[in-house]
Amino acid sequence: MTQTNSEMLALANTFVEKNKNKSEIKYKPIAHFSAPYGWLNDPNGLVYYHGYYHMFYQYNPYDETWGAPYWGHARSKNLIDWEDLPIALAPDQPYDISGVFSGSAIVKNDRLYIMYTGHVENEGVWVETQNIAFSDDGVNFTKFENNPVIDWKMLPDHASIADFRDPKLVLHGDTYYSILASTNPMLCKGQILVYESRDLLNWSFKSVLLDQKPELGRIAECPDLFVLGDKDALIFSVINEESDETIPNNLSFIALGRMNWQQGRFIPESIEKIDQSLDFYAPQTIDFAGQRVLIPWLRSNTQLKFLHDIHAGWNGQMGHPRVLELNDNWLNQRPLLAEHQVVNTEQLARDDSKVFAGVALINLEVTLQAGAVISLSSATDRVELKVVEDQLTVTFNFEKTNTTQYLPIGNFINQACHLTLLIDNSSFEVYVNQQVVGSYIIFPSEQITKITNISQKEMSIQLTSASSGE
Repeated sequence: MTQTNSEMLALANTFVEKNKNKSEIKYKPIAHFSAPYGWLNDPNGLVYYHGYYHMFYQYNPYDETWGAPYWGHARSKNLIDWEDLPIALAPDQPYDISGVFSGSAIVKNDRLYIMYTGHVENEGVWVETQNIAFSDDGVNFTKFENNPVIDWKMLPDHASIADFRDPKLVLHGDTYYSILASTNPMLCKGQILVYESRDLLNWSFKSVLLDQKPELGRIAECPDLFVLGDKDALIFSVINEESDETIPNNLSFIALGRMNWQQGRFIPESIEKIDQSLDFYAPQTIDFAGQRVLIPWLRSNTQLKFLHDIHAGWNGQMGHPRVLELNDNWLNQRPLLAEHQVVNTEQLARDDSKVFAGVALINLEVTLQAGAVISLSSATDRVELKVVEDQLTVTFNFEKTNTTQYLPIGNFINQACHLTLLIDNSSFEVYVNQQVVGSYIIFPSEQITKITNISQKEMSIQLTSASSGE
């Protein structure tokens, strides 16, 4: 007998409640959201509803590895301190039996609507459709009885029924639009589609929103369309050909330009990577107090199964919310935590050091000249930031791993720059002049708790408590 949605949700919620206290805390983040138990990936459905900011996410409540996803659910007043809520959706219908894949949310007439991708796998064949669920209390959801609302019969020519997902709902004028990730199987190239509706329930294909761009990769995923300053912005993530080792996989881009709503086409003026790390993927944005705030999924590109192998009870976390702004057509990014109370301000002179406890937000004024070094450490592990030619190398010297990442800073060499470092139990984020950003998942043997300046005459330090957001 097929279980009903409520039965599957009850079983999953009971399991999480019984097991959440078994999760290890050594690597559990403080200033980054993680699930109470199990596997987490893409953020979904960022929306403001009934006095809270809601975030849903791809979720396997039963294991620290990916599985047919449910939709986990949490809410917050400030996007930093989160309250776990019951799981919102389960893969229990014929059209989503292999997974309730990513999607988005929107409010209409005081009702919260979700559009998500239903994923079905049968003997190696994938079919993906778009489906609606709704709620009048922000906690309990009902799936629309006439799902799917967009299926394979509504696809344009040269669009795959297997890679057709991640709808982003947008209201423009009196029309709703669904921005959808796709691929052209004839060309093996990513593309983004747009559908339109007047009521969120009856949809028709409008146009190919964006295609024929190398940045779209083999498959485009997780599109997000919004206004940023005086530009329209389109975010998307991509999967490239795994057989081509010269092309990095799993990247996220932001295109800035103009949206032609009449034609249903996005005209980009620029396309650039949002983050230089391969640990950053599938971001979504939300309007927060008049600011555009982005939240991505962070996962280790090289140690995806580390937390599973040590039986941590959880795996995956969201990136810390970051504010997006345009400054003379440059994309600026800064951690939202920077706007919270600074609890300690210090001056760090040459060869001095500063010890901090727990998560820290560190602001540095430095000259990025050749050989400049900033060192952070624990008793056993060390992180070193060093200027080498036109790059800032970030080297993690840990007991179990030793890797170096590279941030392109050619525009800032020999200039006075502002660096922001956000250090949590299992992540390390670097912002250079709010323009070049790298976000990394780390698994140090001990918590990184000390910063030392070994090459600059003087740097200003601000340590911010991130545990409470008070």
